[in-house]
Amino acid sequence: MLLTTFVFLGASYISFPERVQTQTFSGKSGEQLEIFTPSIHFVAAVTYFDPQKTSIFVASPSQSPLENIGSDRAFYFPYGNSKIVLNFIKDSEVVINFAAIPSTACRSGIEVIINESHKLDIVASENLVDRCYFFAYPSDKHRFKVVENRLKQGTKLCTFHDYVNDNPYSCYTVGSSTSTAYEPGGGSSAPWIFRLTTGSETDISPTNSIHVDLLATIKKEEYRPVEPFIGQPKRFNQPVVDKYYKKWWIPVVGAISPLFLLISWVVTFVKLLSKRPINKEDEIAP
Repeated sequence: MLLTTFVFLGASYISFPERVQTQTFSGKSGEQLEIFTPSIHFVAAVTYFDPQKTSIFVASPSQSPLENIGSDRAFYFPYGNSKIVLNFIKDSEVVINFAAIPSTACRSGIEVIINESHKLDIVASENLVDRCYFFAYPSDKHRFKVVENRLKQGTKLCTFHDYVNDNPYSCYTVGSSTSTAYEPGGGSSAPWIFRLTTGSETDISPTNSIHVDLLATIKKEEYRPVEPFIGQPKRFNQPVVDKYYKKWWIPVVGAISPLFLLISWVVTFVKLLSKRPINKEDEIAP
C-alpha cells in the first residue's frame, strides 16, 4: 500500500507527481512552499488545513498573481502549469489530495467528493459521455462498494487509484457483480477516481445507472473537515493570448531598443580602443 507522503519544508518549492495521491505538507512558522502542478489536466482538493495557521494561494498559470483560495477547497487545472502556495503562519500541516488526469479522460467534467462517506448514484445521460468523480479525504483508508449495478450495454464504470491510465483497479459493465464488502479490504491511502464512459450506441435511460457507497477513515481526528464538500471544483482556464502579450511580450519588445543602443556603444568603444597606439613606434609622427 502506498503510504501518505509527509513533506518537510527544507526547500522552497517542489512539484506534484503525475499520479493520484494524498500528501501531507508540514511547515514551521514563517516558511513558505510553492508546489507546481504537472503540465497536464490536474485536480487538487485541500482536504485539511487550519486557516488560522496557514494561508493558501493559487496561481494559474504559475506566473500569474496569487489568489487566496478563500472558502474554495477543490480546484481543476485543465492546462496544468499552475502552482499552490502554502504560507505557514504557525507550525501546522496541510493535506492535499490530487490526481493527474490524461487529456483524453473526464471530458464531460469532474465532481469532487470531500466527505468520510457518500452514496454516489451515477445515471448515464447524453451529457455524461466521459464523466469522473474524485473521492478525496484526509485518510489512508479510502474504500468503495458497488451496491447496485444497472448499467446497460455500452456503459462502463472504471476505478483508479495511484494512476489514471489504461490499467484501472476495476471496471463494471452490464452484468458485472456487485461488491460483497468495501474494497480494497485494507483501504487505499490514495484517493479514488471513478470514470463513467458511454458509447455511441449506449441505451440512455434513467435505468442505466450504478450505485456506489464511498467510505474513508479519518487519519487524524484533528484533520476532520468542518464541512463536507461535494460539487464542481473551481476551474482555472488558460488566459487569452492577448493578456500574455500585454504582460510579458510588450516589456520584452520595449527592451530591444535600449539593448541595441547599449550594444552599439560597446562595439564603438571596442573599435576606439583597437585604434589606440600600442607603443611609441606605432605613434603617429607630428
